[in-house]
Amino acid sequence: TNMEIKRAIQQLEVFKSIQSDSAQSLQAKAEIQFLNSREVLVDDKTPVEYVYFVLHGALKMQDRNHIGDEIIYHFLTRGDSIG
Repeated sequence: TNMEIKRAIQQLEVFKSIQSDSAQSLQAKAEIQFLNSREVLVDDKTPVEYVYFVLHGALKMQDRNHIGDEIIYHFLTRGDSIG
């Protein structure tokens, strides 16, 4: 909902010092996306069109090597962004 988006924006450190009108503009364009465990947010074959911020939980940045083994590059946690 709109209140959830407003609350999320207010809680993220990166937006703590933005002007009220900028926050309102961001709030009007933002949406909250929920992911299930092991669900893929973006992959390396799809262009990223948005900036995503982690509000809760963690995201794993990973790939697979030539024999299919998982390679973990980084974990994103609350307040981190990608895109």
